[in-house]
Amino acid sequence: MKPVLIVRPVRGCDASCSQCPWRETKSGERTYLKKDKLELVLDAMIGSGYRPEVCFICPDPLLHPGVTDLMMSVKERRLPLRVFTPSSTGSEEEGWRSLLIPDEIFLFSYTHSDISGARKMMRYLLSRGANVKVALFITQNTNERELLTCIDLIREKGVQMWISPPIFCPPTVCSTSAVAIMERQGFEVSEPFRKFMDVYMVRVTFRRDFPIYVLDGPYCKLNCGMVFLDSAGYVGKCPVEGTLNMLYSPLEIAGIVRLNCSKISRSTKYSFSASLVLVTKDGRRIYEDDLEILSALADLGSFSRLARALNTSPASIYKRVRSIEKILGINLFMSRKGGSDRGGCTPTPECLELIKRYKIAKSSILSKNLKISQKKNGTSIPSFVEKRNNYT
Repeated sequence: MKPVLIVRPVRGCDASCSQCPWRETKSGERTYLKKDKLELVLDAMIGSGYRPEVCFICPDPLLHPGVTDLMMSVKERRLPLRVFTPSSTGSEEEGWRSLLIPDEIFLFSYTHSDISGARKMMRYLLSRGANVKVALFITQNTNERELLTCIDLIREKGVQMWISPPIFCPPTVCSTSAVAIMERQGFEVSEPFRKFMDVYMVRVTFRRDFPIYVLDGPYCKLNCGMVFLDSAGYVGKCPVEGTLNMLYSPLEIAGIVRLNCSKISRSTKYSFSASLVLVTKDGRRIYEDDLEILSALADLGSFSRLARALNTSPASIYKRVRSIEKILGINLFMSRKGGSDRGGCTPTPECLELIKRYKIAKSSILSKNLKISQKKNGTSIPSFVEKRNNYT
């Protein structure tokens, strides 16, 4: 199983796409995923032995002011990156430049006018060697003339075309079957030949000699490899079937990958792990994953050794440590640049005191046996329990 990390960098959207799965984002303040939250989850997955495929999805990722940095965080870890962005994006050429970073770009549309309006952006990306595809989202209201017009327009451009129901729209909301609609319009659709994002089946059909890829799904099955990261930095299972409210600590990432989908009945006992967070006087937070990094680095005495243990790069560890130092306003490690200890590091007294207090707090929490059994009467229980010991 190859996990797929679905990332929603932005919450809040000005578009009015039909059958949008993020209806709650149409009002309220727009929020953006922080780079350190993304890197925390990426490094947690890599450290757990997974190298996920990463997908940025709508609302329009290009609305994120730091989307280039987010994309580079993925590519620095040598992970495959796919980006879905509306063809009607309001961004200009400066924003399009970030789309030269991903391995694949899906410009998604609902109508012929959406695709026509993206000609300039498509020309910009294709002339610079970007791997551009067009995804047409169809619904029960899609008519034959509109469908064929869209297909012929993309055929002229020589761009690969995909047809699908709205991505990640729960089947309870979007009951559309792209395969059924294509077959009703006279297209002969093949049997599935591979998976897409672990929950869609890929089929193919043709308009004259032009191949069209059709997504069938989403299907939630046992051991689905999808993991979802929202703009607030919360991690959960897949964003379909109404599971968006299932929030987890990043420490549980390996367990989340192995979880079954929400419609699978749960009749076993559950055990929960507590999580610590350090809160500074000005309200800034350092989570347990970073505290564990400090503790492990102090024990190993080397950025490179710790990077090998976590299957990541020394540069990513170094950046995380410097980020913590910036939050705390103190030096935590002194580097050794010469001699036989080249590349090593030594914790400062302040760092040793911080690690000592962290271990005492963690030991106190772990000594409490936190186990919850599902009630026999079927009453629902929380998806997770997180206990935080806040200190300054």
